[in-house]
Amino acid sequence: MQLNMETNMLNNNAIDQLKDDISLLRGAIAKHYPWWTELSSERQYVILEIAFNFGVPALSSNMHFNLMMKALLRGDSKGAACYLHNSKWVKTLTAKKAMRIIDMMKYG
Repeated sequence: MQLNMETNMLNNNAIDQLKDDISLLRGAIAKHYPWWTELSSERQYVILEIAFNFGVPALSSNMHFNLMMKALLRGDSKGAACYLHNSKWVKTLTAKKAMRIIDMMKYG
């Protein structure tokens, strides 16, 4: 019983930490890209996923991510999805997850 309680406490702490990390990440993205809050929740999720894995600076320093962000700023979600599709990161994902991420970017 004690072990279960300790495990639950650890899980709850991990979830709380993750929520804090995501909140900080959202703030960092909004600082650099104030317009991102106007994107659909699906597109925001994709950007959060990239920033969580590579850091916010990757959104401007990585060629494909930078071009994706510029396309989004122009309102070109299909172009953004194309740049995302051509990124090395997407090629590391399973085919199913890659298509889901690309579709989220393309169709919102």
